Amino acid sequence: MSALRTLPGADASGFAEALLDPDSAPPDGVIGPDGMPAPKRFNVYRNNVVVSLSEALGKTYPAVRSLLGEDYFNALARAFLTEHPPVSPVLIWYGEAFADFLAAFPPLEAYPYLADVARVEWAWLQAYHAGDAAPLDPSSLAAVPPESIGSVRFA
Repeated sequence: MSALRTLPGADASGFAEALLDPDSAPPDGVIGPDGMPAPKRFNVYRNNVVVSLSEALGKTYPAVRSLLGEDYFNALARAFLTEHPPVSPVLIWYGEAFADFLAAFPPLEAYPYLADVARVEWAWLQAYHAGDAAPLDPSSLAAVPPESIGSVRFA
């Protein structure tokens, strides 16, 4: 039996929104195993969701986390996730908008390089998980006329 459940007909979108808003009351219909409202259980669940998303963001952006320090990064991650909730259940794809968020975050105005660091980390993640390309056949380079070598571009 689940420790936290919703009554049939409860608003699922309200549940998701309440998870990311620490000032929001638990949505109507959230009950514990005894059938009674369960605000404490919901708050524990909310905290677990926020911590999991913050940790996922920290694993995607380890250099930014290191530059900012754990405490500041975790506070920043919480601010980010309220504005940019996940759109996919796959956590390795969470945080695509983080660099733009950093660039626009007023308290980090004096550190414009942080957004670029985040862009590099996101690009690395994309490259790491991209499909492997076919290796270049060395004979294709041998077929390039010597006068054209200066204009060769690799794709």
